[in-house]
Amino acid sequence: MENANDLFGVIDLDKVRCLNEKHSKTGAHLFREYDMRFEKTDFVTSECDGELLLIIPFIAQVKVRSICIIAKDENTAPAELRLFINT
Repeated sequence: MENANDLFGVIDLDKVRCLNEKHSKTGAHLFREYDMRFEKTDFVTSECDGELLLIIPFIAQVKVRSICIIAKDENTAPAELRLFINT
């Protein structure tokens, strides 16, 4: 089932970058189609300090109204999230 609010189709997955990731290119695997959103097989971890910086380029203009973060368990969920646009 496709969700009209799903941005997966407009994310340029080849250009997604994750700074401070422990394993290269794992940041791009975080994004998946709406029906697969609860899959917990792909994840990203920080290489040193617990902070990650995801750079998510879009191929079209988008309006982000919400973000869904699904963690492996409550101990791995982010404590803080900051968003920066058009940087």
